[in-house]
Amino acid sequence: MVLNTKTGERGTIAAWVDLFAQVWQQPKERLDRMLALLDEQVALESPMQRVVGRAAARQDYLRILRALPDLTGVLNSWEHRNGYLFIDMSLEASIGGRMVKWPSIDRIRFRDGIAVERVAYYDPQPVHRAFMRNPKGWSQYARLQAGV
Repeated sequence: MVLNTKTGERGTIAAWVDLFAQVWQQPKERLDRMLALLDEQVALESPMQRVVGRAAARQDYLRILRALPDLTGVLNSWEHRNGYLFIDMSLEASIGGRMVKWPSIDRIRFRDGIAVERVAYYDPQPVHRAFMRNPKGWSQYARLQAGV
């Protein structure tokens, strides 16, 4: 059973995954829903960033969403085994004036029903190349790096 830290409600892994998928359909509008499922001291890691704590996670997601305002994700599949949840998803955003898609696998570890760690596995090179393709992409990349 997993815990929603905001409401105190317990639910199934499947319900957690469903909420995760809903959040990624509109991450800008649903960010608080995701953060409510994370431990106060959650560790989030990706190929380009590592943050610790829900407040830092909020700031990191907001930084990414400012640079990639139309970022969305689609759940492909998931599996829960040995205390870890693996989520296979496809991310998509406009970068440098073109839609770019890339696959990602999230590995989420739970402790006492609360997500305490998420590691995102994806190849950052296609995303980086999209940023470097033209001046519009450079501007997005600068916003992403500066957090503005």
